[in-house]
Amino acid sequence: MDFFSSQDRARSITRRLALLFTLAVLATVVAVNILTYVVVSGYIEQQRSSRPSRIEAEQTYSTSPWMSDLHLKSQVAVTLITLAIITFGSLFKSAQLRGGGPTVATSLGGRPARPDSDARERQLVNIVEEMSLASGVAMPQVYVLDQEEGINAFAAGLGQHDAVVAVTAGALKQFTRDELQGVIGHEFSHILNGDMRINLRLIGLLHGILIIALTGRLVLRLTMHSGRSRSSKDDKSAIPLFVIGFSLLIIGSIGHLFGQLIKAAISRQREYLADAAAVQFTRNPNGIASALKKLGAGSSRSLVAHERTAEASHLFFGNAVTASWFGGFATHPPLAERIRAIDPSWTGNFPPALLVDEPEPPSAPTPTRSHHRQRLDADSVVARIGQVSPTHVAFGAAMLASIPTAISTAAHNSFSARAVIIALLFGVDRAKAVPLQDLLERSGDTALAREVRRLHGPIAALGHASRLPLLDICFPALSQLSDSQRPPFLELLNRLAKADGVLDPAEYCLTRLVAIHLRTPSRHMASVHAIKPLLPSLSVLLSALVYFGHTNKDAQRTAFAAGAAKLVESDATLDLVNMSNCGPDALDAALDRLLLAAPGIKRRILSACAHAIAADGTVEPREAELIRVIGMMLDTPIPPFADQLAAA
Repeated sequence: MDFFSSQDRARSITRRLALLFTLAVLATVVAVNILTYVVVSGYIEQQRSSRPSRIEAEQTYSTSPWMSDLHLKSQVAVTLITLAIITFGSLFKSAQLRGGGPTVATSLGGRPARPDSDARERQLVNIVEEMSLASGVAMPQVYVLDQEEGINAFAAGLGQHDAVVAVTAGALKQFTRDELQGVIGHEFSHILNGDMRINLRLIGLLHGILIIALTGRLVLRLTMHSGRSRSSKDDKSAIPLFVIGFSLLIIGSIGHLFGQLIKAAISRQREYLADAAAVQFTRNPNGIASALKKLGAGSSRSLVAHERTAEASHLFFGNAVTASWFGGFATHPPLAERIRAIDPSWTGNFPPALLVDEPEPPSAPTPTRSHHRQRLDADSVVARIGQVSPTHVAFGAAMLASIPTAISTAAHNSFSARAVIIALLFGVDRAKAVPLQDLLERSGDTALAREVRRLHGPIAALGHASRLPLLDICFPALSQLSDSQRPPFLELLNRLAKADGVLDPAEYCLTRLVAIHLRTPSRHMASVHAIKPLLPSLSVLLSALVYFGHTNKDAQRTAFAAGAAKLVESDATLDLVNMSNCGPDALDAALDRLLLAAPGIKRRILSACAHAIAADGTVEPREAELIRVIGMMLDTPIPPFADQLAAA
């Protein structure tokens, strides 16, 4: 499963979604116009029969035998009104979803997981962390739908940095660790393949069509309320309004059926791909297969009772709403087909509903670490993007096990996670940390300064390979910071990073990643599909990269040329930028620009970075970490280089 091909397919699906939505809107407009024509024709006939002389005198019906001026005006009016209602409904719902995954999870009754107080939720968070570290995806926030006894889960978000993985209480109680790992692997496939943004767009767009039905329902309620308040029982003036409301409800329901068909067309094949990815990630087909079998043990095993489930039904791991009588409306493939695609020997029997025992704390071997220089094949860097293997999952588990409990507990708390980040910024150099600690204490936040002082020693003692994973597992807790807490924390972090007048690459990467994770999710912008418009930004990125890796000017030029060779085209050139012109601000601007690159362009960018780093034939762990960080900044996750950098 190629990451960049999956991203391209996701963009292709987005274009198809826009086409299907346009067709659904046109069908709805046509249906509304037909209704309007019938109503207006009835009105004209009524007027003609009651006042024929006046009607003829005013020549109201002179345009054609079948289309009068009144028909034409009413058709134009209802078309504009219908389009306005659909547009408003879609924009309103899309605006509601701008908060990304947390907004969706909260709207469905979810709350952030509490790993410190519940063993099952601790196991869930641990599995998500393992998969995050294994894949290179920024650690998503973990939510629990604790009012839902059905067995289900979903991933939602506008991108990797606002993603949420949510699991129902029923799933926590009835899934074993292997089954839960298979389900989380399925959801991570949706994150990696760009399905989340498509799914949220579906919710926003289809709400515009559904709002026609909601408008009809509102008209009916107003009509019935008005009818009850009338003193005359034979007053028939409300009948036309009732007919309009009922007709809008029917038309809106037809639009809703169109929406269900669009969901099915977009979602079903993606579920097969995600199931296959879960097997690829874990090499344990029994985990995902057993989880799917548990969904079929009863007719309501995977149902989610929340009132908003229907609009988000395509997000879930299994069917969250009652199955439709017509299979074409189903957002998920038939359960039996999904199971047999993984386990061809399945007999068709579903297991009984049983609660799983309290989970045991996971155990994992301590990872082998090495600071020896190892040869890195630059071409293999791009090939492994998005390719999660059981080796990576095991490596992620081992990295988590190597982090002391006190530090891990702090990383899961929104207050202490800030202290963990600052302690990581202080680094291992005591001479550098002391003045920074003094500056922090003078900032006025004595509680935070005290927590940093407590954590810095244990964090500084961690191996270099543990630093990026520790940063990653802090992100969900940092995401719990309020909008008013985020800017002061980022300002403090930047002030500490620049306190000595020099912002080294490690400090820059840390502050940049934290800022990316805490910023408001951006609206989708058009992709850049050519290298030429990106040349200035590419020059800045490659120049900064070679300055980081080399101090010798000849080595810098050689490394830059090795990277540029992967990007230069017949009418394009790249120039090594002066060091003073590729500082933090210039690099920020370059990375923001390169984030807009199409998947195929990002493939070439990361290939260029890899070849620049490996130009001298060796790579240090910090260089491998740097290219992974660049991938994270470009929403292109790279699994850890555990196999290349492990000692023989």
